Amino acid sequence: MLENSKIQATPAKAILNDKFSFLPFFLLNCHTNYIPVCGSNGDTYQNECFLRRAACKHQKEITVVSRGPCYSGM
Repeated sequence: MLENSKIQATPAKAILNDKFSFLPFFLLNCHTNYIPVCGSNGDTYQNECFLRRAACKHQKEITVVSRGPCYSGM
């Protein structure tokens, strides 16, 4: 897990899978542990993997702005 408070998810990043072929990050299965992070788009993600997967899928840069869920300020 990255310890930096501003973790950037790079859009369209591909990773090398175990068969040495490239897969877009959003096709990967993320673990389901609930370790929420708040994204720069105001959405709460189940964990950092879900944030990175969303950034890749939507071709947008999304950074972690805080650990824990996003709050609306109400």
